[in-house]
Amino acid sequence: MNKGGAPKGNRNAAKSRDWEAALRRALANYERGECKRSEALYRIAFRVIEHALESPFEEHGAMDAIKEIACRLDGKPTEFRETVTRRELSELSDAELEAIARGEGDPDAPASAPEPTDLH
Repeated sequence: MNKGGAPKGNRNAAKSRDWEAALRRALANYERGECKRSEALYRIAFRVIEHALESPFEEHGAMDAIKEIACRLDGKPTEFRETVTRRELSELSDAELEAIARGEGDPDAPASAPEPTDLH
């Protein structure tokens, strides 16, 4: 059963590592006059910031720059998915059927969270 995410055998992460390795190698070997690796990274970051600020916000590239800055500083937002699982009556145990008959809840509903403890 796939619980979300990429299918089994997906190679996207490996491709990403290949690109990262190529960037690291290029930066390690980059030297132009007095410009070393750290200076090259600074210049790239500076250009991203300039692009985000100087471009009209409707422009696709400006939004990409803004999102890049936000994701690097704040982290990517967590993606939530709500899934609903339906079970056939024949799959329910006698105890679950009895609970439904007593009106004690839906067997498909997630278990309720425990009550918070008093901290005060």
